[in-house]
This record gives sequence, structure tokens and C-alpha cells, in this order.
Amino acid sequence: MKNNITIFLLCRSVSQIGDDMQDTVIPILILEMTKSSKSFASFIGFQDLFMLLVVIFVGYITDIYDRRKNMIICDFINGSITLFFLIFFKKNFYYILIFQLSQMFFSKFFLASSSSLLVEIVPKDELLKTTSKLNFYNTSISTLAPAIALFIYSRLGIRPILIINVLSYFISGFFECFITYEHKKVEKIENIVTSYFSLFKHLKEKKTVLYLIVLALAVNTFLNPIPTIIFPYIINIKLKLSAEYIGYYYLCFSIGLILGNLFIQKFPKINLYKYIFLNGILEIFSLFFTVILFAFFSNTYFFMSIIAFSSMLGGFINILLTTPTFAYMRLSIDKTYLGKFGSFFNIAALGLTPLAFYITGILIAKFNAITISILLLSMLLLIYMIFYIKGIRFKIESIKDY
Repeated sequence: MKNNITIFLLCRSVSQIGDDMQDTVIPILILEMTKSSKSFASFIGFQDLFMLLVVIFVGYITDIYDRRKNMIICDFINGSITLFFLIFFKKNFYYILIFQLSQMFFSKFFLASSSSLLVEIVPKDELLKTTSKLNFYNTSISTLAPAIALFIYSRLGIRPILIINVLSYFISGFFECFITYEHKKVEKIENIVTSYFSLFKHLKEKKTVLYLIVLALAVNTFLNPIPTIIFPYIINIKLKLSAEYIGYYYLCFSIGLILGNLFIQKFPKINLYKYIFLNGILEIFSLFFTVILFAFFSNTYFFMSIIAFSSMLGGFINILLTTPTFAYMRLSIDKTYLGKFGSFFNIAALGLTPLAFYITGILIAKFNAITISILLLSMLLLIYMIFYIKGIRFKIESIKDY
């Protein structure tokens, strides 16, 4: 069992290396090509919108077929797609977009299958700790990925990044062949519509999960555009700093993720499930602080150090928020619905994100980016306060019942 989990964690981490580097560089390539916040936001928004369109199909297939085989096939297909793009690369907005969408299609299958497989090969009482380990290994291996990727990109271009990604896919796919897993064949296969109706009926009894989904929708809509769209735009366009500084921001955030995972593993007896709501509030204030720092930014060691600390704090709190949230939801859902639930969660939680990215790109081109950031965070904070006033608190005392 331990060897099985080790191989799984290794494959997920290796696959993450190339993805992190490429996903960091491609949007910056678009931003530098177009010099337009609207095109930059549209590119990211198109990616998210495309994933929402295919995610229902992905969840349905994940619950039917062998999840380990799905992972292997997706890694080798993505490696081949990236290799093709590397050979025939050209700087064209739509050409790059098509490449990203085709690759992300199979990446979604991979992530849905691996997330569901993790719940099946790990004992219930170890899921939170194992999930934390997965996050730790991924962030540890790829902590330097954004900074290194942008450093390489600024000097050698996109091709070395693509080569690394090709290798990471093929290596991950090879080692996934050694994961031992017995797929339980589905005796009766429902059609895609009725299968999701069964999931919705199951979710009616999971009110806390539904509350978490609503909050996830609010967080992704109002918070995600800030580090994804606004901060890179401020650093690269407004402050006229090189792309490496964006990498440094992501690096510090990743260090915070590592520290958060280490905290969970060091203090496993702390019941993080009952602090989900509080950590959501703290995450908002950590971004408020970072926004204020950018508003008064000067390129000095003092400001760079404070922003680095703020970024690490944001990453630390993010892990304390997301790890118990996802672990709780996965353990609350029957295993036969895990793939479809993952798809439904993505649609419900990310449904407005592409539109939010697009609108944010338009707004920061016309208005002050700092003001837009404060407005978005204030709206999210208001939603949290409404939840609190209405008495919707997450009294998750113990995970053992699930």
C-alpha cells in the first residue's frame, strides 16, 4: 500500500513540473505578444470556459473506466501534443490557444481520474495527511518552477520549457504503469443525463458540501482574477518590471504552500475542518495587504521583502483553507459519484470565473487596477459576512463519520 501511494505521489509531482512551467510562461507570452490586458484575460478566460464545457463528459467517463489507465493514456497523449507543438511552434494567438485547449482537455481527464483514484487507494483516516503530502511534493518539486520558467523564457524563449514538459509527461506516464489498482467494472452504465440526476439526489443530503460549493463560487469569481490577471498586469505593464518578478511572486506563494503542508503534517491533530470559514476570511485580508503594498510600491529591498512575506502568508493560509475543504467534500461523497462530483464542482465553483477574468481585463485597461482589486475583495468579504450573519457556519467537528 505504501509503495502504491509513493508511486502515485511521484507521478503526480513529476507531471506537475512541466505543467507549472508551461502554464506560467504561456500567458506571459500572450501578454508580451499583445501588450493588451484584454487579450491576456481573454486567453485565460477561454481556457477556463473550454474546461467548463468538457468537464461534465470528463466526470462521466472517469466513473466508468479504469482510472489508472486513464492517467497513463492522458499523460502519453499530452506528451505527444506538446512535442508536436514544440516542432511546429509559431507565435500566433489562436495557434497557441488551440494547443493549450487540446492539452488541457486531456489534463482534465488526468486530474479527475487521479483525484478519484487517490480516494480509493488511501484509507479514509489518512486522506487528509496524504492529500497534504501530495500538495507538499507537488509544491516542493515545482516551487522554483515559475521563477525558473520565467528566467529561462526571458533568455532562451519558450522551446526549453516545452521540452521539459514533454519529458515530464512521458516519465509520469511510464511510472503510472506500476500503480497496482483493481478497477471495479460498472455493471450498469447509466446515460450521462440520468447519472448526474443521481448525483444531484445524493447531494441534497449534503448541505454543508453545498454551502462550501457556494463559497467556492464566490472565491473563484472575486478573488482569482487578482493574482491571475491583476498582479501580473501590474508587475509587467504598470510597474514595467521584467517577467522574472512575476515568477518571484509565484515562488514566494509556493513557499507558503509548502509551509502550510508542513504545518498540517506536523500538527495532524488540529481539526482544520472547523476553521474553513475563518481561513477564508484570513485569505481575503492577506490579499488586501498585498494590494496595498502594490499601491505604494517602490523597487526597494524593503518593499520586495514585505511583498514576499505577504505572498508566503497567502500561500500558507490557502493550504489551510483548501486542503480540508477538498478532503471533506471527497469523503462526504459516495465513491461511485467522485468523478461526476469533481466535474459538477468545477462547473459550479468556476462557472463565472472566465467571465470574471474577461471583465477584469477590460476594467484594468480603463480604471486603476488597485481600485478594481479592492472592489473585488470587498465584495467577497461582504458575501462571507452575509454567510456569517445568516448563521451558515461549517460545524465540521469530525471527519470520522464520513
